[in-house]
Amino acid sequence: FITEVAMNMSMLAEEYTFLKDKDSLEGFLYPDTYRVRVDATPLQMARTMLTQFEKKIWPTYTSLWNKAYQELILASIVEREERVSSEQSTVAWVLAKRVREWIAMWADATVCTWYAKTQKQCTPSFIAEVIYDKHPFNTRNMQGYPPTPISNVPVDAWENTLAKKESPYYYYLHDSNGA
Repeated sequence: FITEVAMNMSMLAEEYTFLKDKDSLEGFLYPDTYRVRVDATPLQMARTMLTQFEKKIWPTYTSLWNKAYQELILASIVEREERVSSEQSTVAWVLAKRVREWIAMWADATVCTWYAKTQKQCTPSFIAEVIYDKHPFNTRNMQGYPPTPISNVPVDAWENTLAKKESPYYYYLHDSNGA
């Protein structure tokens, strides 16, 4: 899938203006349930997902001008860090505030993305092992956003990220159940 679609990236960028100057489809493949023909090619599947992104996120994405991609990156982190939709706006505020104030984001999901770890594998003990590793997704020891989104963003995470809920906090915690 990845190879066929990557080989057609320039063609896709011509069809979907939001891919102009992008090296990756990460963040742009809209996560949803799709009915797909048995003989559908990876490129056809990618187009279906990109078209959904265009319908559901692109209208507000275009209104953000030069900070749209940064907001997409943040929404992808919020999606992975906070599964409870009603809390995503607060988490988005906390993460954006940390970056704005030149404090490392400390989003474990970004660190684990670099190592292709699932949420279940992204444990505190794993983070402790790699916390000082240098790479562009280690928001534990670098300031700012990673270079690309870390996941594909559903519309609720996108809208919750854009509607950041102001908070005096710099941290958020989850219990063992993720709440």
